[in-house]
Amino acid sequence: MMQFSCEADRLAWETQYPQHALARANWEKSSVIGAFLDWAMTRGVQLCKRHSHVDGCYKATGETVVIAKVQCGVAGRTLTCGYIGDVFYPLLEEHAQVMAQYSGLDLAAFDREELELRKPEAGDGRR
Repeated sequence: MMQFSCEADRLAWETQYPQHALARANWEKSSVIGAFLDWAMTRGVQLCKRHSHVDGCYKATGETVVIAKVQCGVAGRTLTCGYIGDVFYPLLEEHAQVMAQYSGLDLAAFDREELELRKPEAGDGRR
């Protein structure tokens, strides 16, 4: 864990790298959640999400589709998403994405900060 010589240094760092500061503040909780999710996956437990059809699930064709004796779609639209409504499907996001959403972390901004932190500074011996 990063150490600062004084409070002003910590505050300046947190201002310059807010996503890293947020990750640092949530490190312990994220580690526990991540370990639990990994443990659960080794026992066949997986995070799932219920699919609810939205406009993007349909193609405007004026047809309905019957799949396994169930009529899918709405008059004038054909269901194209490939999912059954109100059924749970495995969450396709990585655990890191789920934990970032939970803690309010913007992973894209975090990655940009990481690149900034890794830039070599003059006189530090890195090229």
